[in-house]
Amino acid sequence: MDFNSEKLSFDCTEKRNYSLNVSAKELIDDDAKLLTVTANACCNRCEMLNNEVLIEGVQNFCAVIKDENGIKKIERSERFSLNETCHGATPSSYMLASANCEKVRGYIEAGNLMLNSTVNISGLLITPNEIECFTDIEGDEYRKKEQEINLSKIDYRKNIRFSVDQEKELSPRVPEINQILSVSSTVNVKEAHISAGQLVIGGEVTLQTVYNSTDEYEPIVQVTDNFDFSQIIELKNIDTGIPNVNLSVEEINTSILPNEQGEIRRIAYTVGLCGYVFTTSVQQKNVISDMYSISNKINCEIKGISVSEFGEKFNITSNKNIQVKLPENKTPIARINSVCFMPSAVDVQLKSSKATIKCIGEVCAVYTASGSGEADGFNTTVEFDIVVDSMLLNDIDKILVNLSLTDIQAVLVSGNEIEIRGGFDLNFVPQKMNNCTLVNNVILDENETLPEFGIIIYNVQKGENLWDICKKYGVDIDEVKKLNGDISDIPEQNKRIYIFRKLAV
Repeated sequence: MDFNSEKLSFDCTEKRNYSLNVSAKELIDDDAKLLTVTANACCNRCEMLNNEVLIEGVQNFCAVIKDENGIKKIERSERFSLNETCHGATPSSYMLASANCEKVRGYIEAGNLMLNSTVNISGLLITPNEIECFTDIEGDEYRKKEQEINLSKIDYRKNIRFSVDQEKELSPRVPEINQILSVSSTVNVKEAHISAGQLVIGGEVTLQTVYNSTDEYEPIVQVTDNFDFSQIIELKNIDTGIPNVNLSVEEINTSILPNEQGEIRRIAYTVGLCGYVFTTSVQQKNVISDMYSISNKINCEIKGISVSEFGEKFNITSNKNIQVKLPENKTPIARINSVCFMPSAVDVQLKSSKATIKCIGEVCAVYTASGSGEADGFNTTVEFDIVVDSMLLNDIDKILVNLSLTDIQAVLVSGNEIEIRGGFDLNFVPQKMNNCTLVNNVILDENETLPEFGIIIYNVQKGENLWDICKKYGVDIDEVKKLNGDISDIPEQNKRIYIFRKLAV
């Protein structure tokens, strides 16, 4: 008995979600009025200690208030940490994590500005595995069943951090800048490929900037802009593979500059981006999933495994109109001054070629109140679905999705409702799950005899296939097919099968 065995290495991946609350407090004037609050979060550390995950990051709040001195902003940064047991992790597991905010809220109590939000952390748990199995067998007396499997392995992973700069000059139709109040941003990675040991990343940053203007009749103005970026990152000993990049906005710094005419109409942005990159490779292998002997009794130890395979990333664009109701106890809207919208994907459901992405969006709006003409604002959370239909979604078991905003318009529907018309870019990373069985041990028992010999008439039982029947009696499956005509591999229940088993001498 001569078998060829091999150790197979592959990675199992699984998405894990965590959430925690982050709060901050700031002392302000008693007569101040809170207009809006924006927030963003990012992870800057993720470690696995045995079966516990440790994640640390920063939550940045930006509140816009109005007091006797006018409209101004208050910024606060709070660190957060999460330490939880990660069930299913092994000592060799590691995790890649990213964060986003939802349910951003603020209120004033006893001269204190109270800020709060929920940080949602999405982690990709990666567990390296190694298993020994049989890949070939020699000898005419053995019958084997083979299958081809794809083993996906993450060859390279790295945390990345870099900044991109851009300047923008305002349209002549909007007032000059007095003070920048808040900037919200999303990042969209459109391209990532490996060339000559370098990772080339290309994408787009979308900025929603709210500023205090010099025009007393239009004190708060919002501008939305997109700009492209590219970055080259050195890799170590990696020339091939499929790169997957996850980026989020870590910080945004702005400065106001005059143009050639001396007007305060230019904004200089520096956007800090952070995240991670990992590359995957796929190796095809033929393995033996079952075997038996027609002359000796052998017992096969069969192990079932599930391996995941990442496919090549693809993008789909979509548009969505989202209705936003004014919260209760708020004065009706006369005119919209600014609407910042921060969406994120929560879950994705696949059915044939259709994907339904469950989303949540943070809305912070400043408006002119009806009747009084005073500036007011609100924060609210909306839930919505984006449905896309594409042939690229066929034959996918699981999928990772990143959602980015590419365009936004806010329309006043009524005094108690606005409509956000958003353009979205959906980045999909497909994942297929290969369930297979491997023969990883064979025990030969020469003393154990096979069942009866001679001519056997067998009635097929429920759920049996031809392979199982031939293995039970130790006969060649091809000979049984010849003896029984055009019998299928899965015969009908109660079908009579003729089996001839020779007596081993």
